[in-house]
Amino acid sequence: MILASLWILKAFLEVACTLGSIIFVSILLVRGIWSVYSTYKRERTGETDSVVCGQQPDSSTTHMSNQKETKKDYKL
Repeated sequence: MILASLWILKAFLEVACTLGSIIFVSILLVRGIWSVYSTYKRERTGETDSVVCGQQPDSSTTHMSNQKETKKDYKL
């Protein structure tokens, strides 16, 4: 009787650990894909990583989207 209950407990734990491992690997995979996508998007738009941990960038930092194009007249 004890052996049968231990066998059932072992089977239950194997299922639980397998499901836990699948969920863990899935989360890692999603995070990896999201990280690659975010890095690619940031490099493509030319943004810098000036916002860290939700902090606002200081006024001296400018982003590509905030910069205004200026035309300079060059004399020859």
